[in-house]
Amino acid sequence: MLKRKLKLLFVIENEAYGGGEKVFSLLIRGLPAEKFEVFCAALPRGRFYEEVRERCRFLPLDLTNRFNFRNIGRLKQMMLEHVIDIAHSQGARADFYCALASAAAGIKAVATVAMPVEGFDVGFLRKKVYAFLNSLAEKKIFRFITVSKLLEAALISEHGIPASKVSLIQNPVDLAEFDPSNFNSGPLIQKFSLRGRRVLGALGRLEWQKGYPYLIEALALMLKSEPGLREKLICLLAGAGSLDTELKKQAEAAGLAGNIVFCGEISSVRDFLGAL
Repeated sequence: MLKRKLKLLFVIENEAYGGGEKVFSLLIRGLPAEKFEVFCAALPRGRFYEEVRERCRFLPLDLTNRFNFRNIGRLKQMMLEHVIDIAHSQGARADFYCALASAAAGIKAVATVAMPVEGFDVGFLRKKVYAFLNSLAEKKIFRFITVSKLLEAALISEHGIPASKVSLIQNPVDLAEFDPSNFNSGPLIQKFSLRGRRVLGALGRLEWQKGYPYLIEALALMLKSEPGLREKLICLLAGAGSLDTELKKQAEAAGLAGNIVFCGEISSVRDFLGAL
């Protein structure tokens, strides 16, 4: 008798290609097709969609609106229609909708927590609202996955989640992708004229969580104390986000227009890191 495949539903915003999308992409592509039938509720666009579309069935869902509570009903309907066994979410908004929909549908919800809501850069009242909604969701979640010991401790001690419900699984690295024989950094080195330069780099979404304004401030201080580095130092910032224009203005105002290069989104993290 053939055993039925376990049906998994991944829920994520996919508004941009961030760490959550990268981890879900690796997970979805790594699951054995003979054991799992995979669905994904997210915006069907961009790099994440292209990476996993052949390995899962996309169920279009727009989670970019902060308070569209009809998404709970939509997710519940998806779960019941496709007889989902486990729903796995990432991101506070996805966690909230997924947790309540899973409870309504009678299935187990798993949430990967990479940033708790108290770390959000919002006003006092909005943070209070987010914390309240998050507390409602946490009561409905069957298991939590965190990516660091610090977050694991925070969920247990500050959020009051039983330790038995929290698992620490650090973000994965695709060892095949980062095999030294696969690196091809030559084109990037040539494109940004890096030969003979002291090269620094940062890679990630251009959002407040990444701390790019502090990096620019630090570079300005360093070049002020070591002016001889100005002709040698170049810093590559790869990524896109809402702070793009603001960061460029900050770099120019700090006199770093010739030392900081905004690369935009790049296709190969591996080759970017290899060029540093």
